[in-house]
Amino acid sequence: MLESMRKLFMAEHNNLISVIVPVYNVELYLAECINSILKQSFSNFELLLIDDGSTDHSSLICQEYVLKDSRIKYYKKSNGGLSDARNYGIKKSIGKYITFIDSDDYIDENYLKILFDSLISNNADISIANYRRIDELGNISYDLLPGKKMILSPIEAMEYILYQKYISISVTAKLYKANLFCKINFPYGKLYEDIITLPQLIFNSDKIVYLPDVLLNYRIRTGSITESNFKEKDMDMLYNALDILKYVKEHNFSSLIKPIQSYIYSKCSTLVILISKTNVKNNKKYLYFVWKYIRKYRIKVLLDTKARKLNRLGSLVSFFGYRVYIFIYNLFKKR
Repeated sequence: MLESMRKLFMAEHNNLISVIVPVYNVELYLAECINSILKQSFSNFELLLIDDGSTDHSSLICQEYVLKDSRIKYYKKSNGGLSDARNYGIKKSIGKYITFIDSDDYIDENYLKILFDSLISNNADISIANYRRIDELGNISYDLLPGKKMILSPIEAMEYILYQKYISISVTAKLYKANLFCKINFPYGKLYEDIITLPQLIFNSDKIVYLPDVLLNYRIRTGSITESNFKEKDMDMLYNALDILKYVKEHNFSSLIKPIQSYIYSKCSTLVILISKTNVKNNKKYLYFVWKYIRKYRIKVLLDTKARKLNRLGSLVSFFGYRVYIFIYNLFKKR
């Protein structure tokens, strides 16, 4: 008991950062992830490796690293999914600040320092960096082009997120004050959990600082969402986005109506493409449900000058039906 109180006191007064890394069957990438964290120029952190029931050699790798560095804490639990592993890590953490890193990704050596310094100097609740995508051949690409440093209100940050400009809806590549998680958990049993969780964290903040620095390397693996076929749980992508719309309406955030409509349209577009890769006949009810929202929002997206150009183009093509929509998408992808 006294030891726990001492640790909490030290964490509070030494600006400890809790780095939470859920681990599940990533033996090929885990060492690179852990090494990138241990090489940080900011050394005042604890690394929590949350083994979510791995069946490969990930557990052994974690245990080997625990012997190398006293800052590493290893926890083994039964498989519950990414949300459950993150929630477990939050409960076990003692840091004043929290960041999440996926176990197949890796970070630049100044990741913690830059995010921490920016959060403190701007008295912010969340600091946000950019990331680069790296595929299995080492090719680099960017989902979001870097902007300039910005101090944002929650509404301003959410507008960028929903218009998919500068700020990703992923909870990674960000540093949070730990007290934000007192009443916020990741939703158990859902896919695309960040779509629900990050907006809650943003709305419960007073100030967010965005940095154009590219600090995280996001690994694209075969079998990722953009490469895999449709499954029923993929509908969580849309359901979660609709939950944001509900929240926005309930709290009268009128300036976010257009951005969330654009975001819902974007998720619907992704789902149509995913469904097209499977037996469409077996998934007709999902296709019709998704297409209903494309039809509902396409004119609004088409006329929204802030919406992504790709979304506006897609909304125009959608008037020719989903078959033409899919054909045009595949045509562009081959280029």
